[in-house]
Amino acid sequence: MGAASRGIVAVRSLLALLTLTIACGAEPPSTLGVRNGGLAPCPSTPNCVHTAYPDEAGSPAPFLLDLVAEEAWPLVGEVVASMPRTRLIEQTAVYIHAEAVSRFFRFIDDLELLLLPAEAGEPQRIIVRSASRIGRTDFGVNAHRVEWLRARLREEGVIR
Repeated sequence: MGAASRGIVAVRSLLALLTLTIACGAEPPSTLGVRNGGLAPCPSTPNCVHTAYPDEAGSPAPFLLDLVAEEAWPLVGEVVASMPRTRLIEQTAVYIHAEAVSRFFRFIDDLELLLLPAEAGEPQRIIVRSASRIGRTDFGVNAHRVEWLRARLREEGVIR
C-alpha cells in the first residue's frame, strides 16, 4: 500500500471515528417524559423495549409492585442508580429517567420508568421503556437491561 493509500485510509478512519463520537453523544429525544399518562411508544426499529404493551410479540410485562409505592419508589431509584454505566437524570414522585452508556462504543440509551396508579383489584404497576438513541438495532441490550432491572427489583422485594 502506497503512502497516498495509507493517507486516504487514515482520513477515512478519522472521519468514521468522528462520526461515531458525535453520534454517541446524541441529544436526548424530545419524546422523553410522561405524556398523556404514559411513556412514548417504541419506534418501529428493534432497539427499544416497552412494558406497557405486553400483548405485542416479545414485549415483557409491566412490573407489579409488592410494596406500597411510598416504600417501593425510592428503592427503585436506588436500584436504577446502581446499574452499571447508568446515570440517574431525573426522579419525581412517579417518573424516573436514566441514561445508560454502552460498554464499548459509548452509545447512550434512555431508561424510563413510570409508576402508574392502582387499578381496581390490581397492584400498582411500573411501566419501563428502554431505548437506544441512535441506530437500528441494539443486539438485545435494552431487553437485557429491563430483565436485569426486573430481577434486581424482585431480589429487593420491590416487585413480584
